[in-house]
Amino acid sequence: MRSMVGAIGGRRRASAAVFLLSLLGVTLAALGHVAVEAQTVEIALRLSAERDRQDDLLVEKRRLELLLVELKDPGRLMAEGQKRGMIPTAAAIRSIDTRSERSAAGVGGARP
Repeated sequence: MRSMVGAIGGRRRASAAVFLLSLLGVTLAALGHVAVEAQTVEIALRLSAERDRQDDLLVEKRRLELLLVELKDPGRLMAEGQKRGMIPTAAAIRSIDTRSERSAAGVGGARP
């Protein structure tokens, strides 16, 4: 009878050990799942922040491109140049007819 009681006790210990190992495995799997989910949420938050930053940078890029087009406008450049005295008025421009001087000097004419 003692051997039977010992066998039943051994089976209980083996069952308890299997149960504890199973519980440990399930617990580790659950903790691993939670860790992976937490990492996924963290990455999603980072991605969202980077997308917001990209949107802000695209808006800034468009603003700067429009400003560049505005600054390169020939009309604005002429107005700024005139305001600063860099572009002469039409009355201040004198033209010299260089064609008559060249033909008198024999430059640029037909060769004999």
